Amino acid sequence: MPNKRTKVRSTDGNLSLFTDNFMKKALLLLASLVFVSAATVLCKLPKNDTHTPLTTEILQEKYLQDILALQKEVQKLQVTLQSSTDTNLIQQQFLQARKAYKRIEFLVELYNPVLAKGINGAAIDEVEEDDPLQKIVPPSGFQVIEELIFPTFSIENQALALQETGILLSTVSRLHKTSAYNQMTDSHIFDALRLELFRLVALGITGFDMPIAQRSMTEIDEVLTSIYNTVHLYENKIADKKAIEKFDTTLKNAIAFAAQNTDFNSFDRMTFIQQFANPLGEQLVILQNSAKIAFFQEKRLLHSQASSLFSPQFYSSYYFAAEQDTNNVVAKAELGEKLFFEPLISGNNSVSCATCHQPQKGFADGQKVGRGIHQQALLRNTPTLLNVALQANLFADSRVSYLEDQIAEVIANKEEMHSSAEKAAQKINQLPVYQTLNENAFGNKTLQPRQLSEAIAAYLRKLTLLNSRFDHYMQGDHTALNSIEIQGFNLFMGKAKCATCHFVPLFNGTVPPDFSKTEAEILGVPAKPTFNNATLDKDTGKFMSTKVHLHQFAFKTPTLRNVAQTAPYMHNGVYQTLTEVIEFYNKGGGAGIGIDLATQTLPTDPLNLTEKEKIALVSFLEALDDER
Repeated sequence: MPNKRTKVRSTDGNLSLFTDNFMKKALLLLASLVFVSAATVLCKLPKNDTHTPLTTEILQEKYLQDILALQKEVQKLQVTLQSSTDTNLIQQQFLQARKAYKRIEFLVELYNPVLAKGINGAAIDEVEEDDPLQKIVPPSGFQVIEELIFPTFSIENQALALQETGILLSTVSRLHKTSAYNQMTDSHIFDALRLELFRLVALGITGFDMPIAQRSMTEIDEVLTSIYNTVHLYENKIADKKAIEKFDTTLKNAIAFAAQNTDFNSFDRMTFIQQFANPLGEQLVILQNSAKIAFFQEKRLLHSQASSLFSPQFYSSYYFAAEQDTNNVVAKAELGEKLFFEPLISGNNSVSCATCHQPQKGFADGQKVGRGIHQQALLRNTPTLLNVALQANLFADSRVSYLEDQIAEVIANKEEMHSSAEKAAQKINQLPVYQTLNENAFGNKTLQPRQLSEAIAAYLRKLTLLNSRFDHYMQGDHTALNSIEIQGFNLFMGKAKCATCHFVPLFNGTVPPDFSKTEAEILGVPAKPTFNNATLDKDTGKFMSTKVHLHQFAFKTPTLRNVAQTAPYMHNGVYQTLTEVIEFYNKGGGAGIGIDLATQTLPTDPLNLTEKEKIALVSFLEALDDER
């Protein structure tokens, strides 16, 4: 049985409920039948004799019915587990229950995100960091059950599978009770539809939420059909009928495309995203505007009017700021840039931020680990500062939430700058050259300590680029990537499982589509660059700040943007090349090179990448360099 704590796992996936040909025919047939018109939906819902029901009321009633349908499918899974040990029967019913969930996922995630996690969250233990007892919260839901019945079902797992199915059934029951009180709005619904489309791209087709069975492609039709049916509830409000027709055609073609290839490893994700997912997002925006439905307004990393995940202009570099004050940001960034290169902010006036974060080296330093104020080796590798604003926490051990606090901590660290924001501001204020810059940024010639950090943070947020060749390709320039790089992207999103931790499009650990948290992983990084009989690096990572046992050897998932410029790699700089890094993952992380680490969250199974596939992956990663 796979490690209970393993977040993302791989299996050979050879078991099938049907033969390949039969599956293709069945899915193609399904693609032609699944579209239910809005009129059909309406006729099945209870009629209100007192007034014409609002679209949201119709959707709310349908949502409650669909939750009950999910409940029945989970009950069938429970009965199947009780009465049979046939792997095919059990797996088939499991997949049916998952499909029932996918039909309502967009609404569950919108109104009940906590229950959504209980239904389809990652199968990994968690602990509340502020819990003094450090009580472990075990996972529940589909992914836990998936571990117990894939790739084959064993009678030894029957009792536990029944127990977990019972927990899932209870969660679905709570979902039905709490959902009776939803206050739906049209704005929320259209927002949820686009977020579900983004969720499909970033999590669904990567196998993030079905890591062992790897049947994600067979769920595409359920997600898209749910979007289709919901949009058609608004058909009478949408003035642009041609836009509806275009949307219908794109969506039907997307389902047909997915039905033609359900194999996890060979599925062409780039084509699916480029030809179907991105256009569907754009068309949803057009339909919402045509229906005169206001866009949901909320401050978040990805703006509510974004038509796809790959729209750089819709990412806010100030979302994770301590104070989302965007006044005078140009002047603040100008001051911050000068301070970034100013050695006076260090204790002995010898080093600046740019000493370790060198622009010509991708704002890293090219060394195995950083060097401090006295040129002594620091604990960890120096990360890039490009796109640093697009993550929920900072430092390799995730100990700080805001850039301003990170800057102040680095200045105060005895091994790094050995000063303080107060001392640094005092020295800066003695220089006439800064007085005009200070006044333009903050309205006063005298710079306050907190303002020093704020100015440098403004400059760092200016380093949010998202303009690599990959980005150009995703925005329509089909000359930006070659066929090898496109193959590398498909591997990244599929067989190589990179995208289950380095989420598109930011390629860091900030989880889409809500982008509210940045994940940490336990990889089993070795102390030396060997692939045989390796020993674990002694740095305990996140545990050093949280003292939570479950966080031992956990490190924040860093960005892979500009990764070709920022060697060496890993938190300790153990690997010099991207080829070495890929080989580490290919072997199954620490577990594959001789390190016994029970809490490893990286898949422990080898990826079985060919040499050509490894080359393609490296080529794609090199295409993530931003243009500066």
